[in-house]
Amino acid sequence: MNVLFGSIFGISSGNAVVAAVIGAGLCFLTLLIARPLLFATLDPAVAAARGPPVRLLGRGFLAQVGACAAEANQAVGALLLGLLAAPAGTAVRVRLVPAGR
Repeated sequence: MNVLFGSIFGISSGNAVVAAVIGAGLCFLTLLIARPLLFATLDPAVAAARGPPVRLLGRGFLAQVGACAAEANQAVGALLLGLLAAPAGTAVRVRLVPAGR
């Protein structure tokens, strides 16, 4: 259960160190690809003609975001669950959605 929803208080010091190292690596990777990624984002056709591998940058950035979300899940999983459930609960409380549905 803790793996799925996480807990900021349930993360061990060893896992915190691993998360910090992975986070630092992801930040460094972002700094490495920031300029070509910005170029590819603003005008992919011109970027593809100029040289940066646009498709590879897109897939690499997607993998980077996935790794960041997977690593952060242990610490903020409960918060994310609350952010998903709170709007629906609020809608039921203020009678925007019938309670029986």
